[in-house]
Amino acid sequence: MNGRPSLLPDTLFMYDLPLIAPSPPRLSELTEALREMEERRIFSNGGPLVRRFEADITAKLFGGHGDSLAVSSATLGLVIALKHAAGQRPQTGGLAIMPAMTFAATAQAALWAGLTPLICDIEPDSWVASAAAEEALLKRFGRRIAAIVPYATFGRTLDLDRYRALSQRYQVPVVIDAAASLGSTTEDGLNFGADAPFAIVYSMHATKTFATAEGGLVHSGDTDLIADLRKMTNFGFGGERRAELPGLNAKLSEIGGLLALTRLADFEDICAHRARLGAVYAERLAGFAGQAPMVGRQTYQFWSMLLPLELAPRRADIVRRLAGEGIGTAHYFSPHLGEQPFIREHSLCEPTPVSDDVSARILSLPITDRMSVADVAIVCDRLLAATEHTAIGSAVPQVGRRLGAAPCNTVMIGGGPAGTAVLTALSKHGKLTALAQRGLTIVEQGDRLGKGRLGTYAIRSDSTAETFLTAVKDNPHPEIAALAGHPAALAVGRYIGALGAPLVEAGPFVEVTGNRLGRIAAAHGANLLTGHTAVSSHRLAGDKWRTVLRGPDGASQEVVSRNIVIAT
Repeated sequence: MNGRPSLLPDTLFMYDLPLIAPSPPRLSELTEALREMEERRIFSNGGPLVRRFEADITAKLFGGHGDSLAVSSATLGLVIALKHAAGQRPQTGGLAIMPAMTFAATAQAALWAGLTPLICDIEPDSWVASAAAEEALLKRFGRRIAAIVPYATFGRTLDLDRYRALSQRYQVPVVIDAAASLGSTTEDGLNFGADAPFAIVYSMHATKTFATAEGGLVHSGDTDLIADLRKMTNFGFGGERRAELPGLNAKLSEIGGLLALTRLADFEDICAHRARLGAVYAERLAGFAGQAPMVGRQTYQFWSMLLPLELAPRRADIVRRLAGEGIGTAHYFSPHLGEQPFIREHSLCEPTPVSDDVSARILSLPITDRMSVADVAIVCDRLLAATEHTAIGSAVPQVGRRLGAAPCNTVMIGGGPAGTAVLTALSKHGKLTALAQRGLTIVEQGDRLGKGRLGTYAIRSDSTAETFLTAVKDNPHPEIAALAGHPAALAVGRYIGALGAPLVEAGPFVEVTGNRLGRIAAAHGANLLTGHTAVSSHRLAGDKWRTVLRGPDGASQEVVSRNIVIAT
């Protein structure tokens, strides 16, 4: 297909550069191997092709350390690994710590294993589970924690030494979801997870870099662990077909083994090619925030970046514009785990302000086996054009720009809980966007709106839970009204009918509300100056105000306004 894609009814697009283009080995080219399999009449139950694949991938990717187990899907690999981990600490109500930014399969596997997901926030640079959050939850919930389930976000590596230490210190097992990490290497050149003391689970789905049709792999340096998991994939059978462990059928078929063996043969070239494409994205889109680089090689399923704060509300417009140019995009993982109804209802969700922000701004760009460096350049050029067009079309200024002495209509000093209350009232009366469009500057010394120090106090508020929740109930902005189902709102909702809501619960709710109100204001022209302190304000002739601000770098600037709001 050449040029622009054909636009079909109902806005279906034909893509020149799709986000993901499954490219597993072609069975039509493996007729001799298929014929031999048919003559052996072994199609499953750990046949010779599957066993050969397990041995070969252990030798080739993991340096011959430990053992590997091929399974029919990565999700079932997670289920059996978590079930095995939970069995070491039998209990009621066992919790599995996992980050908000992961695929639904991570939480679903925990639920099938009889555990309750305990969802935590992520690090702002690497997008992996927050180390501080994990440790805080281990201390708070103690023996209720049945497993830690880190996610190796988008194929990056994790600090396995840290997880080994956590596992030993708190006597809690670790199971790592490394779905996209086959091909990602550490600085020693071995695949991430080589010789790990716990189970590392990878995907071999058709959409992954290690593309087959369907399948997964579990690797560990603990060969006894893999031996147990092997029994669990075959109904728990040990010797003489007697069930010795909990089990189900999670075996990879011989056809799956053949596809995996074939993929392994050319896998290094595929990984090197995708890493090169990722490097081009990193260079050409250096002006956008993204996932921090890591030591070693990250093998990309796709490339992920963050839109500027002011363009986040227009992400769907950018996606449609790129689709019209023949470029497929998506936003993994948005919604994140805490924003998905079923998972939210069956999990414990901690406040996740970083995940909320990343989820709202993330955009995934294509990397496929057949793409070239020139193709990546095309994607980058069209993305830059799409973002520029969207910004101009919505008259959105750059957030955090220096204002000089340029006049504006209103300066609000304070974007914490008090400032959030003002913005909430404006939104409830349908006046927030109009004020932003006339020229609104919000000055907040913290790193984001709504945060303040409210959640650090151990007392109850003299405001009821119902009062807090009026901020989102029937709010005319759908993105604010949607917060009624956010984990932070549900936490406050547990105190409906009580005399007041604890500030440790109310604080995260105010923070997420302030963050989202700030996005709406920015999308309609407001300037958000986080990390800035208001030094002084003076009345000028003509009923105007001059406010002196100090930025995070210590430099001063002035802004002149008709109105001033003190919300500290």
